[in-house]
Amino acid sequence: MSLFPNAHCNRSVTVKATAVIGVMVLMTACGGSGGGKSAEPVEKSPKVNLKPSASGQELESYLKTGFASLNQLNLVSYIDDAVAAEDAGADASSTNTQVAGVDEGDFWQYNGHHFYYRNPTQTGVVSVVKPGDDPAVIGAIDMGFNINELYASATHLVALSPVSYPSYWGMPTGYDGSNQGELAVWDISQVNASTDSAEAVLSVQLQGDMVSSRKVGDELYLVTRHTAYLKDWIDYPQSNADIAANQRLLDAASLDDFLPTITVNGQGQSLLQEAGCYLVQDEANGYPTLTSLTRINTLTGEFTNNCVAGPVDGLYMSQNSAYLFSSATDFSDFIDSSVVDEFGEPTEQTHIHKFALNADLDYLASNVVAGYASCNEARYCFGELDDGSLAVVTTYGWWQDIEHHLAILNPGDLAVQARLPNESAPVAIGKPGESLYAARILGNRAYLVTFKTIDPLYVLDLSNIASPVMMGELEIPGFSDYLHPINDSLLLGIGKDVATDEFGNALEQGVKVDLFDVSNMSQPAQLASFSLGKRGSSTEVSWDSHAFTSHWQGNQFRFVIPVDISEVSINDSDQSQDPSYHHPHSYTGFQAFEVDIAPGTNANIYALPASKIPGDYSSNQWVMGSRATIIGDDVYLFQRGRVFVTHWENIESLQTVD
Repeated sequence: MSLFPNAHCNRSVTVKATAVIGVMVLMTACGGSGGGKSAEPVEKSPKVNLKPSASGQELESYLKTGFASLNQLNLVSYIDDAVAAEDAGADASSTNTQVAGVDEGDFWQYNGHHFYYRNPTQTGVVSVVKPGDDPAVIGAIDMGFNINELYASATHLVALSPVSYPSYWGMPTGYDGSNQGELAVWDISQVNASTDSAEAVLSVQLQGDMVSSRKVGDELYLVTRHTAYLKDWIDYPQSNADIAANQRLLDAASLDDFLPTITVNGQGQSLLQEAGCYLVQDEANGYPTLTSLTRINTLTGEFTNNCVAGPVDGLYMSQNSAYLFSSATDFSDFIDSSVVDEFGEPTEQTHIHKFALNADLDYLASNVVAGYASCNEARYCFGELDDGSLAVVTTYGWWQDIEHHLAILNPGDLAVQARLPNESAPVAIGKPGESLYAARILGNRAYLVTFKTIDPLYVLDLSNIASPVMMGELEIPGFSDYLHPINDSLLLGIGKDVATDEFGNALEQGVKVDLFDVSNMSQPAQLASFSLGKRGSSTEVSWDSHAFTSHWQGNQFRFVIPVDISEVSINDSDQSQDPSYHHPHSYTGFQAFEVDIAPGTNANIYALPASKIPGDYSSNQWVMGSRATIIGDDVYLFQRGRVFVTHWENIESLQTVD
């Protein structure tokens, strides 16, 4: 599992985007209590809420104080940002996102006319493929900067610079004032036989580092982080003279030296107002980093901005709200004592801040829950319920003492309404020592997978927000680390087979695909299971949900996953029977499945022949990632920087698109 509690808690952050997700975030504005073993939540006011800066002078003082104090910190944090649900009425599959209606950027996009993808060999170049009877690469668009994510509508293409993953979130070290996030918007409405008609219509530079993005309609939401750089600043003062020199720089600096700028089509201005930033209430130390949530109209370039003094680790977003979340541990100098008082050691915490996705991106509330979001993609540990409440699954503890908890937070003030387990429902989530491998919170249900030696799938009923109930549990060999709902009755699990060695150790084997019947929440059942390959096999879906592709064709649910398969070889020795034996690589490609769901019949799932990508195996073939798009019966595949097309009825036969 990636991204765990090595994060620290910084100041609070703001995000407003349109989509989901998040992973760990570092913030300071926190509050309340979280996690829980008691039947009645212990109501404690948040230790720190957010407050708007009263004046530019207050913001300047806050930043200067934080800038000096954090110069001595050496903290590490991580980012994880990601997505899943699909419009059953669409003509083609689209990027797998966590929340319907909230688009997520990816390096591979289809806009209904053409494919646009980041060229793996030419920095800043987007290649364009025309599908159809004679598919071909028809040209390229040079964005002029390194590209990470793309959004494509019928008329416009949006390209964004890469997300930044600095080693030390809070340190000004390494910032030279040149860090900036970039985006470009191109009119692609006339693209047909070539890309000659593509026209650049918008160029934006935001001072700082790009953290995350989402898009709803023509509105693009960006989260950027800016740490000011003061020329001649000494990052690691070695003497009183060094400290005095730094202090002189701070004394001479003005607020403008700390505020990020935005440039739209060559016209520069401050990204935020002098007093337009949220600070941590009742926290005197300050923080040097400003995080901006910016909404940009991709047609006009008009923007709206909000700001929080602090960095961002991750975000979960519904269609109406943005939740910024961060992980804090007792290694940090900021930890909410109310959680420590209630849960004792260990002191992992998740700080959550809610913002409305309205015209002003209003700040609504903050709270803190015990534990950290331990899902592979942390945002999947969050989910907004039908009534607007927020459900959060967190993990705390180490090794055999690990525990998993679910908290439901009030939609208005994020107060804890209920928890699992509690005194009236004391059954633990997971067996002793089991890690949380997957979570999916949808509507008023939660599906959780924990694992150590066997896979328990838990089904939780969250329809009564005051009294959530663990309805059912299913134990099967192996585990799922990605869960995808097909409908209210069927759930897919994608993960790994597991075998136990003579010492009782559970060892991962091949890729595993399970189909679950969850129509009866109290009795979840495994309808079918497929094993692909042996030990050494993997699927990118395990760590990147964008690699999962699905599409409805009538009453048939089709899905495709990339696979890297190791299998038994004729040259294998007797040791190949040992669960710890890594089998030789066989092929890299894609595996397609179809689930028939005709009314009045039982669901059936079928595995199609594998689509094997030609060429020599390379250990870094997923540097860019693997993607698939289903258009009717045609399937377009992207892997190793190459594009292939095949047909659903003859999917093992690939044609290279040049």
